[in-house]
Amino acid sequence: MVIDGYNTNSEEEEEDKSNKKCTEIYFNNLSIVGFDTNIGEDREAVKIFKIFKSINIFYDGTFLNAIPTHVNYSALFDPDNSGQQVKSIIVQIGREEYSDFVEPRHLIKVNQFENLHSITFSINSFQILSNLSKEMGYFSFKCIKSDFGNSDNIKSELNQMVNSIITSKYLKNLKITSINTEKHPIDYDTYYDYGEPQAFVNKINETAESFSNSFKPLFSELNTSIERIEFDCMDQYISKLLNNKSIKYLYDSDFIVYSLKPSGGAGGADGSQVHKEPISINLYLFDNIFPSPFTSIRH
Repeated sequence: MVIDGYNTNSEEEEEDKSNKKCTEIYFNNLSIVGFDTNIGEDREAVKIFKIFKSINIFYDGTFLNAIPTHVNYSALFDPDNSGQQVKSIIVQIGREEYSDFVEPRHLIKVNQFENLHSITFSINSFQILSNLSKEMGYFSFKCIKSDFGNSDNIKSELNQMVNSIITSKYLKNLKITSINTEKHPIDYDTYYDYGEPQAFVNKINETAESFSNSFKPLFSELNTSIERIEFDCMDQYISKLLNNKSIKYLYDSDFIVYSLKPSGGAGGADGSQVHKEPISINLYLFDNIFPSPFTSIRH
């Protein structure tokens, strides 16, 4: 169904021949292609779900051409707008270089849904790391879509998002991915001012650890409704998985630690440079989680 010229900001309501106002239309499954180069940031295009109600919502905001855009998804993840009938929400925003992303502040009302059992969305890990680094008094990174998603209170917003997720009474399936940054990863050498290299590495790791610590309650909370987590966000120090008694399925990517290595190239006066080392999540699980009789994770 194509609704040509529909304006989500219009305050006028169409009336049928019986003069009855048509304010809501219900579906079992609703797929919306929401990309629009004209909406700009925070134009709240997802308010359309105030009218188009559905049990399962699929929102496709994939980046399609040369003009990046960004949407405020708060209304989508708000039962006062989308409705309590919602059982699943998937925000597909692709893994392309300039794909859109959901911000932590957009999800602080997830726990107010009474039937929502599955959510899928992508975040911008680099943008969050940049904001965290700036909050901690360090440097900010030049990130993909760095003009969007900036926050002066990102740590608080992350904590609110995670708290809302873990206090949801009905959420069973959670999938969080990060938009693709392979073409333009953080080049830490750009931010190294040739001071004390170990202090520089410490700042990187402190920022990444602050990021991952915000997500730890997803895994360490004793009692949550979540049974299946798919988590693909860089620089995660997954720990305390033994505490959680509800998670049965875990899908994760390798995480990364930074250290100094005595090698040639850019770095300190002694020739050392920042070294990035991936740690296998599979190896971590087999060595630390699966052997334990106390964990519920078996897949």
